[in-house]
Amino acid sequence: MLKKLSGFCVIALLFCNISVAEDKPIAVGMEQATANRKLWKEKTLGTNLALGKKVTFSKIPSYKLTAQGDTDAVDLTDGDLSSRNNDTIWFDSKAVGWRITGTGINILIDLGKEQPVGRVVLRCLGGKSQNILVCPKRFEVFASKDGKEFYQTASMQKLMPGEKSQSDFKKYFYLEESGTAWVYPFVFDVEADARYVGITITGESEFVFSDEMAVMEATPLEQKSADFNQAYKRTPEDFLINGILVRPRINELAISTNMATPTSLMIQDMRDNADARKPLQLVMELPTGVILEFPKPEKQEEITCNGTSYTRFTLPIKAERVQTEILFFKVIKPPAADAAAVFYALCEGESPIKQNVPVKLIAIPEVKPALKRLHVSLAWMTEKAAREWPEFYDAWKKLGFNSVACFPRNWKEDDATDILKFLDASRNKGFAIVMNESPFHVMAKGHKPGDELFSQIPGKENSSLCPSYRGKFYVGEMERVAENVRKSRPDYVFWDIECWDNGVAEAAQCSRCKEGRQASGKSMNEYLKDKGTESFKDLYQAVQKGSARGKMPMVASYNHHAEKPVHQLIIDFNRIYPQYVNYAQPSLYVAGKAQDVHDSIRANYRLIKSKNIIPWLSAGTYGEFEPGKIEPMILEALLNGASGITYYCYADFDTPLDFYYHAKALAEIAPYEDLIMDGEVLEPTGTNEQLYYSGIKKDNEMLLLIGNYRNAPGDTIYKAPFTTVTQIKDLRSGKALPVADTINLNVPKDGIILLHIQGK
Repeated sequence: MLKKLSGFCVIALLFCNISVAEDKPIAVGMEQATANRKLWKEKTLGTNLALGKKVTFSKIPSYKLTAQGDTDAVDLTDGDLSSRNNDTIWFDSKAVGWRITGTGINILIDLGKEQPVGRVVLRCLGGKSQNILVCPKRFEVFASKDGKEFYQTASMQKLMPGEKSQSDFKKYFYLEESGTAWVYPFVFDVEADARYVGITITGESEFVFSDEMAVMEATPLEQKSADFNQAYKRTPEDFLINGILVRPRINELAISTNMATPTSLMIQDMRDNADARKPLQLVMELPTGVILEFPKPEKQEEITCNGTSYTRFTLPIKAERVQTEILFFKVIKPPAADAAAVFYALCEGESPIKQNVPVKLIAIPEVKPALKRLHVSLAWMTEKAAREWPEFYDAWKKLGFNSVACFPRNWKEDDATDILKFLDASRNKGFAIVMNESPFHVMAKGHKPGDELFSQIPGKENSSLCPSYRGKFYVGEMERVAENVRKSRPDYVFWDIECWDNGVAEAAQCSRCKEGRQASGKSMNEYLKDKGTESFKDLYQAVQKGSARGKMPMVASYNHHAEKPVHQLIIDFNRIYPQYVNYAQPSLYVAGKAQDVHDSIRANYRLIKSKNIIPWLSAGTYGEFEPGKIEPMILEALLNGASGITYYCYADFDTPLDFYYHAKALAEIAPYEDLIMDGEVLEPTGTNEQLYYSGIKKDNEMLLLIGNYRNAPGDTIYKAPFTTVTQIKDLRSGKALPVADTINLNVPKDGIILLHIQGK
């Protein structure tokens, strides 16, 4: 039953696309709300420097129910939490709500004078009581002394369920969003003297709601800390309250000179919603000799500025993007060593904010010899992206990739023929084919709540996939998978299955699951694992059916692995490996943490006693990081028992430097591919226990990797497992080191050493 509303409220809600449900207290929601309010009080003990201060927004709060009274500028700093005792704050005029477009919201607070800030606490709505009422996906906090130069002090990225174990509420967070509203107090360290505090909120959906924030004064102890004011030693960043900023993620335009590699530019679009849909144009003024190879510009002209010649390229920017489309630059003639490029956006009524960035020419290491046994793919890269890449096969081979990905589930009839030609051409060039497939996700599309494939709960029209369902749509899904295998003829099939959380949680209420469990005579926990295993068996048989006239592909499944074998309470890796999947595939997206790769791959190798491990890595999915961190991530994987790597996703390779460090790692170990594949995985140690040691040995040679990821003092002594060492080579520098059985080394902070050692 709909709650009776005034005509104004009904119109507002229809306009904003939030449905109105009767405001009944929900016990779980109230308990959660009470706990979150208690946490707010704990985190805001002390002096709130923001109390009563006005807040400036980059986008005017646009949700009409929360905007009533025109008090949004002070609602977040009035010291009062919402009076909605079940956290449905989108009804409360003392909360603030946005229907956002573009790249998010910037919030700025002027504290009136420079003061010691310890932390920021911000309450934000989540819980998914409706699909559009979810927690934001990213927060960033900035400090400034003058309101001009801002320095990032903290950021926090929302994780997907597959990575929830890596939530630390410092860099990453995961909170269950299962249909009940909650407002969580997120805490961000600032630890700096500041007059201005800025917050960027990037939404997961089109709506963002908050009811209070605090800027807490640093305690005397915090002010004495060596970390206090460390933020100001970083590179300042742009923090906009209005206008549009377009620039490379790293403050330089890197262009590879020996192969085509992609770039995309970051967009901060802080136009208010009323203007956010106005057409945008990207303007790039590149030093003469540097051209835009792809896409074709809308306009190209030669210009001179301050005595320097440029080529100006203009092309449209699609609305509501955080990045431009992929761009490929090419050097026809090397520009001067101090050359710079200029980027800006043009829009009616906006003054362009021009960004000058230096041009950096790089030669990417070529991976030689070509890798034939290690698997290297970017398995979340569409066929379209590969086909648009200039001289794709030449670059792909030089970068060390030996596989290309395809997504037959997304093929449209008018493009399928061309995609199949692309796959045939890839095979002819020697590349393996990876079929990326999301069974059950596809099956669920297009169905209405209450349909037979969803949980059968009396009195409820459900839309959660039922883990017990084996009806006609399930049978059709197996046939669809088999047909996609038949069409694409893959060498590998990578499953991506993350759809069981809700159905499993509701199994105890589902009549079909209860009947199945009772017939099995097992506990619901064991019964569900049986159903998960059965589904993987059926998928494996579908792959067999689709490949009946050719070679059976190797099968793997995202985030299913031995270290954490139970996934979504229904998929048990120990029951599906090696019968129905051939590889463990841990998800290691979290930004640039080579130590996590080290620990996960080593743990999986210990458990399965096999190198059938292909982790999913990333170039920035859960927060950007320095491209140089890609190199140790790859090396840690391959020297601890993995037989390959794959990536999610292509869009995160937004600078050629990402590919540079990817290729650098592979080029260093390519001559030793057989050693990696056939050698014994060691667990070496040295005298410095703060360092990470990895190694592989076969006969009279070994590879040794030492990482200093804790930024510890780097001195260590390593005793090689040979009676006599005959040769030591530093693979990163190419230099020979003095021969010694006991090797004295110094690993730089946040750095690595990679050695090839021979002995008797």
